[in-house]
Amino acid sequence: MIGPNATCSILLLGALLFASPAASQLRCGGDCNRDGEVGVDEIVLGVTIALDSRNGSALRQCRPADLNDDGFVSVDELTIATIHSLQGCPCQFTGDCELGMTCVSPGEFAGCTSCQHFDSDCVTTFDCTSRGLRFGSTVCDPVPPSLCPCAPAHVCRQICATDADCGQASICGADDRCQPAYCSSDEDCGSNYMSKGLLHDEELGRCARTSCQSDVVCGDGHCINGSCYAGFGTCARP
Repeated sequence: MIGPNATCSILLLGALLFASPAASQLRCGGDCNRDGEVGVDEIVLGVTIALDSRNGSALRQCRPADLNDDGFVSVDELTIATIHSLQGCPCQFTGDCELGMTCVSPGEFAGCTSCQHFDSDCVTTFDCTSRGLRFGSTVCDPVPPSLCPCAPAHVCRQICATDADCGQASICGADDRCQPAYCSSDEDCGSNYMSKGLLHDEELGRCARTSCQSDVVCGDGHCINGSCYAGFGTCARP
């Protein structure tokens, strides 16, 4: 018969074995009131607690500042809290965020809180080159949603000249815009990407982010909203 102490030991061992390594990294350091955001006042409170580390009662004002649960707030933990204040709390899925917030994948658009007014300065790419802008360096494109336009507008914008102007697993296409790179295998695409099926009459596939349900298939990366990324997503209000 297993005694109560042995049972506790087994449960603790199981928790250590099956706990996700990412779980502790998803804690939002410095979010004292647990509203999903780290404010300046919470950073100041963290600094106060760090300076008064011998006073155990001070830590009770902001437990989330002590990420490693050692009873103190270190410089590293204050740094993490500051990063969370500037970039947002880390997440892998919306369920990791506080109610009313969504998990935004790295590099994705979080949404607009207000709009900006843009005046169209072109109808075609020729309008850009006719104003002295070098041909092949600019195109006439719609204002992207990430700039939160109040109404549709077209503006001249810089385009890619070489593949180096585009991100991982992307190339500079014939229309001088970045597009998914061609590939014959997953290895051609690099980490967190895989080769997708052929498009139309193409002989090669295209690189796309690896689909996932957990970090297992992402190697050193993380599964964020069903796709592999090098880093975590961030919680944001829509």
